[in-house]
Amino acid sequence: MIDELQKRSELRRKAILTERQQQKQIQESNKNPEENAELFTKNFNEQIKLIEEAVSKKETFLNSTLKLKTGYLNNIDSEIKKLITLLSESTLFIPRYDQQTSQRKIESFIEIHQNLRSELIPKKRFKFKSRKKLPTRSQKNGKQTEFGKEKEKEKEKEKEKEEEKEKKEKTNQTKKNKSTNNDGNNENSISFKDLTNEQKLLNREQCLDRDIFLSNLKNCKLSIPVLLSSLKIDRIYDSVICVGPVKGSIHLESCENCVFFLASQQIRIHDANNCKFYLYASSSPIIETSSNVGFSPYNFSYPNLKNDLLECNFDKSSNQWDNVKDFNWLRSSKSPNWYIIDEKKRESKIIEK
Repeated sequence: MIDELQKRSELRRKAILTERQQQKQIQESNKNPEENAELFTKNFNEQIKLIEEAVSKKETFLNSTLKLKTGYLNNIDSEIKKLITLLSESTLFIPRYDQQTSQRKIESFIEIHQNLRSELIPKKRFKFKSRKKLPTRSQKNGKQTEFGKEKEKEKEKEKEKEEEKEKKEKTNQTKKNKSTNNDGNNENSISFKDLTNEQKLLNREQCLDRDIFLSNLKNCKLSIPVLLSSLKIDRIYDSVICVGPVKGSIHLESCENCVFFLASQQIRIHDANNCKFYLYASSSPIIETSSNVGFSPYNFSYPNLKNDLLECNFDKSSNQWDNVKDFNWLRSSKSPNWYIIDEKKRESKIIEK
C-alpha cells in the first residue's frame, strides 16, 4: 500500500515538472513570434504526417476485431485533437491565411475519420416496425366527413411548406459559408483573376488600404503604387508584379518565371520556381517547396512611397530581405534553393506620376 502511494506521488511530481517546463517553453517562445510561427509550422506538419501514416494503415484493420478497430479509430481521433489544440494555442502569432489553411486541413482529417468509422464499424440500419393505424371515430362509424379530409390535406400541405422552407434555409446558409471562405469576396477586397498579356497601373482611389487577390495571371505587368491592407498571390506566370507597402502579410503560392517587388511585415512564399524577389521585410521571409529564387532589397519607387512606409512603421535600415528561412532545408548550412541577386543584375521600377 505504501509503495503504491509512493508511486502515485512520484508520477504526480513528474507531471507537475513537465507542465512547468512546457509553460516555460511557451513563455520563452512568445518572446519571439517569428520563431514561434516557425515552430508551429514544423510541429503542425509533423502531426499531419502522424495522422496520414495512421490513416494509411486502414487495410490492416478491415478484418480485425471490433476492439482493435475501435482502438485504431480512437488513436486517430486523439491525434486530430492534438492538431486542433496546437492550432488554437498558436492563433496569436500565425498569419490569418495559415490559420484558414490549417483549419481546412483539420476539417479534412475529421471527414476522413468519419468515413473510416463508417467503413470499419458501419451502423446497423434501423427500421421502424409497421403499426396498424388506430381507426378514427369516423372510421369506426364507417363515415369520414369531407371536413376531416380537408383538414388532413391542409396539414400535409403545411408540413411540405415547412420542409421546403428548411431546405431553402440550409441552402442559403451553405452559400453564405462558401462566400465567406472565398478569397477576394468581401467588400474591402479587389480581385484580378484569369488575365493574359495585360498591363495595368492601378491608382490610389481604386486600391488604398484594400485587400488584393491576384490569381492565374500569365505574361502580365501589374503595378499597384499604393498602401494595401493585405495581399495574396496565387498562380502567376512570366509576369512582373510591383506593389506598395502592405500593412498585413503577403502570401504567395505557385508562381514561376516572375519578378516581384513587395514590402510587408511578413512574407510567405510557397511553390515558387525561377523567380526574383525585391523585398522589404520586417521579419525573415519564409520559403517552402521553392527552387532557384533570388532576393534583393526593395527597389520600387513612386511619389507617395515615403508616406506609405511611415504609415506602416517600416524602417529601411531594419530590412531583413536576405535573412531567408527555408522550411525544406533544416541543416545549418545555407539552403541551395535561394540566392542573392548580383548587384550588377538588380532591377528597379520607378513610377514618376
